[in-house]
Amino acid sequence: MKQEWTRARVITRAIFSLILFVLVMDVSRAEAWWNKDWEHRRKVTVDSTTSGVAKEGLQEQAMLIRIHGGNFNFAMAKPDGSDIRFIGFDDKTILKHQIIAWNQADEMALIWVKAPVITGDATKDGAFLYYGNPEAIGPEGSAGLTGTQQAMLLHLDETEGLPKDSTINGNNATSFNGGMATPAVIGNGISLFGGGERLSLAASPSLSLPDAITFSCWIRINSPQNDAYILHMGETWAADKKGLAVGINGMKLFLRTGDGSVTVVAPDEKSLQPDTWHHVAATIGKGEAVLFVDGAEAARTAVPNNPGPLAGVVTFGADPNSGHALGADIDELAIDNVVRPAAWIGAAYAIQGPDKGLVAVGIEEVSETGGMVAEQMHLMGIIFANLTLDAYVILGILTFMGIFAGSVFVYKTYNIWMSGKDTKAFLSAYHKNKGRTCGTDEDAFSKSPLYRVYKQGCREMQEVFVDMDDDKSENGEKLSLVGVRAAMDRSYILESKSLNSWLTALILCTSGGPFLGLLGTVWGVMNTFAAMAASGEANIMAIAPGVASALICTVTGMLVAIPSLMGYNYLLVKIKSLTIDLAVFVDEFGATLDKRYGGGA
Repeated sequence: MKQEWTRARVITRAIFSLILFVLVMDVSRAEAWWNKDWEHRRKVTVDSTTSGVAKEGLQEQAMLIRIHGGNFNFAMAKPDGSDIRFIGFDDKTILKHQIIAWNQADEMALIWVKAPVITGDATKDGAFLYYGNPEAIGPEGSAGLTGTQQAMLLHLDETEGLPKDSTINGNNATSFNGGMATPAVIGNGISLFGGGERLSLAASPSLSLPDAITFSCWIRINSPQNDAYILHMGETWAADKKGLAVGINGMKLFLRTGDGSVTVVAPDEKSLQPDTWHHVAATIGKGEAVLFVDGAEAARTAVPNNPGPLAGVVTFGADPNSGHALGADIDELAIDNVVRPAAWIGAAYAIQGPDKGLVAVGIEEVSETGGMVAEQMHLMGIIFANLTLDAYVILGILTFMGIFAGSVFVYKTYNIWMSGKDTKAFLSAYHKNKGRTCGTDEDAFSKSPLYRVYKQGCREMQEVFVDMDDDKSENGEKLSLVGVRAAMDRSYILESKSLNSWLTALILCTSGGPFLGLLGTVWGVMNTFAAMAASGEANIMAIAPGVASALICTVTGMLVAIPSLMGYNYLLVKIKSLTIDLAVFVDEFGATLDKRYGGGA
């Protein structure tokens, strides 16, 4: 008794320690949380070392965060994304952001975020993306997101109306007669058809740019152009006028400045490719004019004077008189009042363009209000949201097997428990009456296999002794009890078969569950890599949900097999104990009959 009490104390202490460890881990995971009203967050890191982007070029950049179903759970955020917040790694500093596109149905969003100071250390560069607050309202605004050095920024994501300036200068479009909502590099863009369509801005002090200018945009053309203007600023070309034009002639980018006498043209190897999005940029100031194509310098020349001040309207796609018409799709028009260095322009191309691994969205964390259970449930939700048809088929079969195995275990456990209970009662009555219990009420021991064997022996004895009563102990004859022993042996075998029935189901679930789960995993991984090959992308964030969903098949297979194996072994021990008791009783009862009535062959 003392040993059992000691063992119970050890087990209790172990369970208590495990619970305490889980609670401590749960609290430590949720420490330094910005606001408990936001239940979820993800770590967004900026890695300038592995992406090949110079950290100097990332200073004062607005970072583009691309989120999708592979790196974000849209179901946990508000339908319009108004609960999105970006907080610095100090969990105090709120970073301004602007949502360019948010589509919960398609699980896609584009968000500009004011970047923190970039140190070049990926563990320190970035921010936390908080979400999951149903009561949250939209942020105060994105004014100041780009800094004071940006004179104008048109994201061109509008589907109607005129494009709006995202800077604090308010240089909104005053007129536009081209196409809108064109699928572009960053959400939507605009289309110009080569018929003189243009986008115009009114003259303003922030666009006079007396000392320096940097212009950039994304552009796609499908055919050579004839001295077409992407940008036109200032007045017409004359000796006493100042103007600026960035355009395309043929497939080459050019810059024209001053009175029109200075022109910079990109070389042949930097020509634009048809039906391809290119990032183009031009800087003028500090005595130089430089052209950039796709983040790299294309041409450079000296200029005698500063570019401005530039007077008059600003037009994109043609000059103010609709001359020099451009046929192209355009996205992300920007004008800065400083000369951006080459590293900055290269970083802008990396941030806005094809994925170079510069910005990464991490795994989801859950606040202490949700805890580890809520986080695990959320992760399981992501997995099941990405299940394919083949996974559903395998999981359906495994679920049926699990339910079937569980039903068999419950049924057999109940029957064995009742058998043991009635057997104990029967043996008590049997030994109390010294084996004379043939007339006992059957309902008292109906679940006992020993009683059924004993009853079969009594019936056989009644055939040997016509009208034999249990109370007769002497008849003066020695009879052959071979038939009685044979009847009890036959009943013993039938009872053993009954006790072991349905155990095969648990064996099949134990052996077949893992292999069926493995089949689902291999099938799912095969489909995931086939889809990756078809799309031509090798993005880990895109394939991770598919692989995780495939692995759930193996997990489910193990969840079916392990309890089935444990249940089988438990039942086997119980059945073996009953079978031993049954065999001992058959020998004991047979010996009693032989002693009392036997002796004949």
